[in-house]
Amino acid sequence: MDEPEATETLLGVTFVHWVQFDEPQEDINGPDKYRKAQILGEYLDNSSDSP
Repeated sequence: MDEPEATETLLGVTFVHWVQFDEPQEDINGPDKYRKAQILGEYLDNSSDSP
């Protein structure tokens, strides 16, 4: 995971993270596959369960 980036939202400044998926993910709008996504920090779990 890359370093978080500060981003201005309607609720103020928050941090977004680029995360890379283990398997390509489909978009709900079509057949495209995505390998990375930008996720708001409050939706990430910081547990150390993963290797």
